[in-house]
Amino acid sequence: YPQQTQQMMRQAKPATSSGSGIAEYLFAAACINISAILVLLLGFNTSPSMRPVASMPCPANIVVRKKFARLLAARTAHQSDIEGGSAVPMLIVREVFGELFSASVSKLHAEWRALCMEKPDATLLDFGESLKGTVVAIEAFLGGSMAPDDYRSLSLVLEPLQNVDPS
Repeated sequence: YPQQTQQMMRQAKPATSSGSGIAEYLFAAACINISAILVLLLGFNTSPSMRPVASMPCPANIVVRKKFARLLAARTAHQSDIEGGSAVPMLIVREVFGELFSASVSKLHAEWRALCMEKPDATLLDFGESLKGTVVAIEAFLGGSMAPDDYRSLSLVLEPLQNVDPS
């Protein structure tokens, strides 16, 4: 999603240069935080780690992790049907994780923009609130009724993440 990413990067620059009226944040650092959040929530890390959000569960509850595993299994089965049984599971994991990462970065960006509109004097010291809201939204989304019937477009499967209200 190069166009969306470029737009988020422009909007993350200082308000004087982007003209968006939102406080700046470090886009690359935000992406690293999202990577860490997903790895920790999904239980991919086996050793104790520093959490980007102190209150987040590490890992998320078993329901969340099982639903993510079901999404992977369904996507693998769909891809195998298309390719005549030759789907490569690791490529599917990368694709699904990449889509979840992209949707999560977009959610974080939207959370930050909303916080800045609500609190015009927001600074980077307030960014943790947006991270926390994003963690809540990711966990609620993954733990919710995520039973897609159509796996042709993962971005459509993950699109509802943007609508989860973390409050």
